[in-house]
Amino acid sequence: MSDTETRERDVESTVTGASDIKVPEDECASIKDPVRRSLCRVCNAPVLGKAPFCSTHEPPVP
Repeated sequence: MSDTETRERDVESTVTGASDIKVPEDECASIKDPVRRSLCRVCNAPVLGKAPFCSTHEPPVP
């Protein structure tokens, strides 16, 4: 295996996207901080405020 392939594999194993995060609704409902009460509609990751999507799934702004 080349050095480049080794580095790419290491990066892939350490980087996790928001879509990899699965948060049960019960866990989010138990969060007392009102700023973190919403979940992304796509991946169920906690989002700030009442935003419907996390930064990964947020639609582009025109």
